Amino acid sequence: MKIEKPQGSEKLYQSVRKVWESQRETYAHLRALGVEKFMKESDDMIREAIRPDTKDEDADAGCGDERVGGRIRLAGVGILWTEREVISALTLAGAKGIKSHKGCGAAKIFTEQNGLNPADAEQCAQEHAQKIAHNLNIPYRGHRNVTPERHHIAHIVYVDGTGKWNVSRAPGLLPGFHVSRRFVSASYAAKEVDIYASIASDKLHGFGTLISEKEPILIIVIGDPKASAFSQRRLIAELQPIGKRLRDKRIPVAIDGFTPQFL
Repeated sequence: MKIEKPQGSEKLYQSVRKVWESQRETYAHLRALGVEKFMKESDDMIREAIRPDTKDEDADAGCGDERVGGRIRLAGVGILWTEREVISALTLAGAKGIKSHKGCGAAKIFTEQNGLNPADAEQCAQEHAQKIAHNLNIPYRGHRNVTPERHHIAHIVYVDGTGKWNVSRAPGLLPGFHVSRRFVSASYAAKEVDIYASIASDKLHGFGTLISEKEPILIIVIGDPKASAFSQRRLIAELQPIGKRLRDKRIPVAIDGFTPQFL
């Protein structure tokens, strides 16, 4: 399948293509086995992704961008949510610090929704994160670089019902956008899934036309075996409406999940 080239950038096109091909074998194996069986075969990596925090920075809150690590994640550190709801979510999560990042898509959406200059997105991202950190009386860790800088590298969206998932600890697993469902409402989680799926399928910043019915964006639920409100079955069920809306927008998605029984 041919991807539409980003406007005016052969180098960017080649970079996107290289990332896609590097993930393709693992993605195909995941789809062939199904998420539950694939994750059982990857038990050591799953345990590493869910291991307890060992330092304060492990509990830093950050964006759900796949290039940003951590287990506590909100799009733009909650820039598209109300301040009260962000503070409530991060308090529940036990956030120990906050970090923002360069090129945040959620911050750009914020500027567009509020009639601001998109060129001010970097400043908005930083000021929002700093304000939340101040109100929570926790450190602001800074405005981080991400790699690669100009495009995203995931067509997975992890929806975490455990509050413990940190895929960046397990490099053998596919990178993915992160929705901290354990700490946010179902409606807000659906909003983030919509944002991340739209980014992943974007022709300039994501995989564009490489996303297809055969190789769709995969939304992976991580269920909690000890909390019925965050069970795999319940989370998959609540994601069906957003899955339909995305398909109606011609964004191919599939929804699957697993439950780490060792929790």
